[in-house]
Amino acid sequence: PADPTTPTDTPPGNPRSDPEFHEGFEDGPGDWQGDTGALEQATDAARGSRAVRIGSGNIHLELTIPETSRETYSLWWKVSTQSAGLAVTFDAGGRALFGMELREGVDGPELVVNQESAAASDLLYARVRTDTWYNLTFTDVDFGRAEFEAALFDAGDLELTRTRQSFAGDGDAVSGLSVERTGDGPVFLDDVRVA
Repeated sequence: PADPTTPTDTPPGNPRSDPEFHEGFEDGPGDWQGDTGALEQATDAARGSRAVRIGSGNIHLELTIPETSRETYSLWWKVSTQSAGLAVTFDAGGRALFGMELREGVDGPELVVNQESAAASDLLYARVRTDTWYNLTFTDVDFGRAEFEAALFDAGDLELTRTRQSFAGDGDAVSGLSVERTGDGPVFLDDVRVA
């Protein structure tokens, strides 16, 4: 899966990028920003000096997040092949709330956010390029109304698409992050933030 001895590139420096994520999600304090409680508790949750590279095979990683109901959750990611598959989900006690799925499309990788919970007209849907860093941000998360706004940015901080959607499930706080890799070719993750 991930080789901690092999350097990988990271998102380019810009206001959204602070490359601090590592394979296994367990190498020291800190990549949670904006939530004081999470910063104090997440001593083994996700700080590294480079992006995590998830290589071949179907991989499922789980990261426990100190329970939080903050308004913004984001991460950087990229894929290296047209047939790469990736699913990222923020959940409450194992119940999916919001996340993304990247799958192989006719004209390249396709990103869909919360396909199960939104009407087709409300889906955040985008085609993406290989070997290109993207930032996916879930913001204005409203646990009472079970709604969030999702936005996709490129490495130049250009907003590519944005939409407001409903949660995939019930929950009043986020308590975990799951990352599942399917398909062919490596995927890269970096800089998970809770703010």
